[in-house]
Amino acid sequence: MTHPAIGVRGPKFEFVVERGKIREFAQAIGAEHDAYLSVRDPVVPPTFLTIAGRLWGYTFDEPRGTCLAEIDFDRSLLLNAEEEFEYFGDLPKAGMRLQVYTEIKDVYEKRGKRGGLLSFVIIETVFESETGQVIAVQRQTVVKTETAPG
Repeated sequence: MTHPAIGVRGPKFEFVVERGKIREFAQAIGAEHDAYLSVRDPVVPPTFLTIAGRLWGYTFDEPRGTCLAEIDFDRSLLLNAEEEFEYFGDLPKAGMRLQVYTEIKDVYEKRGKRGGLLSFVIIETVFESETGQVIAVQRQTVVKTETAPG
């Protein structure tokens, strides 16, 4: 049986890639490459896009009134199990205006040894250019445990 959350897509939001935020992020993670810090239009560090939903839009665990909030899913014991970024061409750079949305790609359950029933949610966040070209995709797997581990 297919889970009803599969295919649920949040609304698009605009994410303006800001030079100052790139520099703050690069400094926070210790990335000292000139491409992030010293050039006029720096490119983003590869994991930078993870902040888009947290600062400018929404995420699965912080749905902020979007349709993702309507999914019947207890977010109190969420664990980030896996995350990857796929880029299609050059890294985004300062000044770009990206259109972003998040979609639930899969939901399934497994029985764990210590955490009881484990619910897995596969999420994709898509970053498009102003012309609709896909620039990057962030894929994330979150796990909700039935009970607190340990």
